[in-house]
Amino acid sequence: MALSTAFKVDGDTWALTNHVQDALRERHRGYLPPGSCELVPLSSALTASNALECTVLAVLPTMRVPEDVSWHVDLVYECTWSLLSALWRWNCVPGGRPAGAGRVERVLMTGLGTGTGGVGYERCARQMVLAALNFARGWGERPRWDDVEGRVEEIGRTRTL
Repeated sequence: MALSTAFKVDGDTWALTNHVQDALRERHRGYLPPGSCELVPLSSALTASNALECTVLAVLPTMRVPEDVSWHVDLVYECTWSLLSALWRWNCVPGGRPAGAGRVERVLMTGLGTGTGGVGYERCARQMVLAALNFARGWGERPRWDDVEGRVEEIGRTRTL
């Protein structure tokens, strides 16, 4: 509810939730699976209502309902990759964002899955950083299994934290 309170419009705490649910219903039939990411442009009222003047919200679920997801060893890596992919499409791919929408220049986020999800802070931080590093490095043109073994081992080393 912290985000909903921060984005309250004319006393309506549900303004942000309703806006996001409308977008998810339109684009995903109302359900965005864990590990997926959808960038939702905010209305001018929602943008004006928040102190950071946020214009886009990344919807990035780590679970279907509040529950422990610490068993999912790559969850944070996969979610971070999905976020970076969505941002890349938004900023770099022609037609990747709605007409008139600006680039996303800054991202503010919390640790993924670290609250109710039970993911440890160190594993979360390492997987987020590793996903960002691998995303920046790219995977090359048409990689084969033996081309990615080193990165798979890197990811594997974050699983036991």
